[in-house]
Amino acid sequence: MADPLDVRLTIAFDDPDLDAEEREEEAQKLLAQMKDLDEIESLERVIDPHPPEGNKAIGAILAGMLTAQAKLSDANGILGFLGDRLSNKSFEMEVEANGKKLKVKANGQGELMAALPLVQQFLAEQAASSAATEAILILSANPRETSRLRLDQEVRDIAEGLRRASQRDRFALETRWAVRARDLYRAMLDTKPRIVHFSGHSEGGSSTKTEAEHGSNRKLVPVAGSALGQEGLVLEDEAGNAKFLDGAALANLFKLFADQVECVVLNSCYSEVQATEIVQYIPYVIGMNQEIGDRAAIEFAVGFYDALGAGRSVEFAYELGCSAIRLAGIAEHLTPVLKKNLT
Repeated sequence: MADPLDVRLTIAFDDPDLDAEEREEEAQKLLAQMKDLDEIESLERVIDPHPPEGNKAIGAILAGMLTAQAKLSDANGILGFLGDRLSNKSFEMEVEANGKKLKVKANGQGELMAALPLVQQFLAEQAASSAATEAILILSANPRETSRLRLDQEVRDIAEGLRRASQRDRFALETRWAVRARDLYRAMLDTKPRIVHFSGHSEGGSSTKTEAEHGSNRKLVPVAGSALGQEGLVLEDEAGNAKFLDGAALANLFKLFADQVECVVLNSCYSEVQATEIVQYIPYVIGMNQEIGDRAAIEFAVGFYDALGAGRSVEFAYELGCSAIRLAGIAEHLTPVLKKNLT
């Protein structure tokens, strides 16, 4: 189970009639009272050797300011405690939870009582947002008699990046291996994904990259069920052999799940054509405009999900994924293409 949501409270006494020493005295009194609260995980003075303009300081301490760290489940009790202690004080309070901040200002009990419900509502909203995890569904296929791809490494590296991410509790990683056509819709019904990531082979175009330079290639020769000149993803059939996935059929599948899927990543060669079809129904779709090597595909995926795990947008994550390819010294950073439909 994920840890409860952390809440950080910053309190600043701002009575204009008090000088820096008097503000600090008020903060020290409150600090001494709050030290005995079991709900508080950490309590400290606000230290800044170079305070912003307008903030009075005593040495490196910002006068009249302190911070408290607690779990969400304990926050309301702390707010009640503060309501009793600050009812006749003039102060500002900043509440931070789930990466969002709320600032309230109160001067006297009336304003304080009006402000506390706003803080409680803010905390409830952030708790609900934090609890709503988003599923990332990774679909992998490496049919028999095709070159071995490092699909397990791709999944492992993505998972490792999400585990260390600042918003790791936001995502749940779901994986499906040796995917057949019916496995696609079953997995989407079961996991209700926000992001769908396909990892494996495609067909189309002519090979120009060597395995020594770029790792195993994610392109294969024409397979049964495909027409000459078609480009797109390859899954497995019942016997584990390669089976071309029709682009129109794939786009229609995503049309049915358009109410839940925000982004589709086709991390395979020549998948731009199918990305163009899918983006009719999905806001963000990433495909490859040519052949892509295994190393480049993995670097892109890791950079992309590292950015999402840090709370960045899909567009930023795409740019970071391309940059990660280039940083690895692989000349394929222009291969991934982002399609958008934000209407």
